[in-house]
Amino acid sequence: MLAAAACAMLAACGNPAEEADDPIVPETPTATTNAVDGMAGTFEVVMADGTLVTQTIRSDGTYSDVADGEVVETGNWRADGTRLCYDPEGDEPEQCFAGGQPVADGSFQTRDDQGNVISTVRRIGDENMTTEPTA
Repeated sequence: MLAAAACAMLAACGNPAEEADDPIVPETPTATTNAVDGMAGTFEVVMADGTLVTQTIRSDGTYSDVADGEVVETGNWRADGTRLCYDPEGDEPEQCFAGGQPVADGSFQTRDDQGNVISTVRRIGDENMTTEPTA
């Protein structure tokens, strides 16, 4: 669930808007992939409970979340209008999240469908940055 909340918000922060009044609207996915241009990358996600997660969103439509040096969630992501949806591996259901307006440092909050703040997200690297522990 940490990854899902973080991912949804992360995707919305692909490139911070130049003005705070500009909405964050992802581009339309290509026909061959569910990835959205500019959304792939590595993000620092601070969950509402203070948990720090590093999330990597890949252009192939997959994501992974790392906390305390351990992979805690993997799955697939997709853009759904202005929301990012995460479908974790296993029995957990898909969850979608909307991103808010970025502030001066480029971070933004993610919210669930009820408007609850789920996380604060900030891009920390491009898609090629490795954040997963190596064996």
